[in-house]
Formats: sequence, C-alpha cells, structure tokens
Amino acid sequence: MRLIEALTAWSAGPELRDADPWSITDEAAPDVPPSQSAAVEESNWPTRALNFTLALVALVALWPVFVLLAVLIKLTSRGPVFYLQERVGLDRR
Repeated sequence: MRLIEALTAWSAGPELRDADPWSITDEAAPDVPPSQSAAVEESNWPTRALNFTLALVALVALWPVFVLLAVLIKLTSRGPVFYLQERVGLDRR
C-alpha cells in the first residue's frame, strides 16, 4: 500500500491526492495545455504534406536498394524472398 500512496503522491497534486477518485469533477482536474493535448489542429496540413512527400521521395530513392536486396536474398537462399506463414488464431481462425 505504501507504493501506491507514494506513486499517487508523486503524480497528483495536493488537490487530487486527497480527493475521492469517484468525486473528481472537471473543475478539480488539472488543465492540459493545447500543445500537449491529443487533438490535431487543422493547420498541421503543411507538415503532414511535407512528411508524406519526403517519405515518398525516400521510398523511390531506396527502391533500387530494395530490389538489390531481394535479388541477393533469392540468390543466396532456397526459399522465397518474402517468408509467408499461415497463422492460426483463437479457435483455429
């Protein structure tokens, strides 16, 4: 029990540490700055477009290396380049 008390004392402020967890309201919860929230702003589309473009350029630039590696694998191994395996899940599905 001491470990749990130490962890809650370290992670929560005094207003939340002593409160009943079922009675915490929005007013007692700490505010999260917008920069740390999980919401994505609509103004991030230039960054997303740049990331997509750079990834596409990198794939095109590395395509010959991937083909060379596939040929080397095929020449030095008996099996296929890509290892295929039938997977069985829960209840044989």
